[in-house]
Amino acid sequence: MLDNSTNAFHMERVKKEFFQEMYKKGKLPDTVTTEARDLYTKSYHQTGPRLFPGPGGIDTTLATMLREAERHIDAAQVPSKPSCSRKTADAQAGATPQSQGTRQERSKAHRELQERLDHVSHLLQAERHCRNISEEQLIQVYCIILNTYERQMHDK
Repeated sequence: MLDNSTNAFHMERVKKEFFQEMYKKGKLPDTVTTEARDLYTKSYHQTGPRLFPGPGGIDTTLATMLREAERHIDAAQVPSKPSCSRKTADAQAGATPQSQGTRQERSKAHRELQERLDHVSHLLQAERHCRNISEEQLIQVYCIILNTYERQMHDK
């Protein structure tokens, strides 16, 4: 069986590891700043769009996705200028030029895409909110358990 000093040492280590994990995840404000951490923050904060939510949040991600989708739509609808040899090959094969779609169709596709992105944004925001609430509750429960354990150790 462990004595009180060993239990206290173990509890301190567990508590330290827990708080280090929370600092790394950004759930607790870090009170100690180092030159290396400041350099890292300056180097990697707001450097550009990230895949999923980075420092700029979901807005930069959705804006990038929207720009790329618009570029793909526009590239698909802009006819390439066929060369003379291509024209004759198409004519011989009996190929007809593809319909490019009207401006209304493009704007409708753009609106539908924007609505889908807005829907995804709302779902992500709701999921992030639920995750934050769950993590806060987990921290509260963990702190209660630690305090209870410390009181029990102190009372012995």
